[in-house]
Amino acid sequence: MAVLGRGSLSCCLAARGGQGPGVPSRVVRGSIRAARGLLRSGRYGCIAALLVWAVSAAYAEESQYSEYEVKAAFLYNFAKFVEWPEESLPKADTPIVIGVLGQDPFKAILDETIRGKQAQKRDVEVKRSAKAQDMRSCHIVFISVSERSRLPETLGAFKGSPVLTVSDIDGFAEQGGIVNLTKDKGKIRLRINVAAAKRAKLKMSSQLLKLAKIVKDPQDEESQ
Repeated sequence: MAVLGRGSLSCCLAARGGQGPGVPSRVVRGSIRAARGLLRSGRYGCIAALLVWAVSAAYAEESQYSEYEVKAAFLYNFAKFVEWPEESLPKADTPIVIGVLGQDPFKAILDETIRGKQAQKRDVEVKRSAKAQDMRSCHIVFISVSERSRLPETLGAFKGSPVLTVSDIDGFAEQGGIVNLTKDKGKIRLRINVAAAKRAKLKMSSQLLKLAKIVKDPQDEESQ
């Protein structure tokens, strides 16, 4: 397990944060190929998935993948590294549903990303709508930039629901959303509002949180 041990992941995370010397792109591609090989073999599945995710996110600008291919991969991996309350997934065959609210920037990319795949031994499906109320039954909802002007109302529609809200709208997590996908110097970064996740009764993997910058929740600031 030397290839995908804690040291490998730590090295990957350090490189992501811009610490230490840069990693040659050939090494990055080799690491991704090695991890994907383990994923196909079924060995060390979670660790391999997380390593692919971390390296891909850190070096997205050096790969052949587009911005929304990388973001689609994030959405799929959230389904693996987030726990929902039992009432949200009442049956063994209840699928995990990823919703896209508003104008869809993924087009067919998200469907292709999840095709034939499972997360937590469950099928993964995609739902699209222009209405937030239609998405309350989803487990993950990507809120498009087309919803920026009505973001407070949109987030309010999910209040009290176990829904992982995700967006690439600037300042999304600081406004009460849970996961903000941001782009910094060509790299996709995560900003996570842990307090908002707790209010939604969602448990996020500690490994996922290590990949992110934790932001302050507006409700916490108001209470101070």
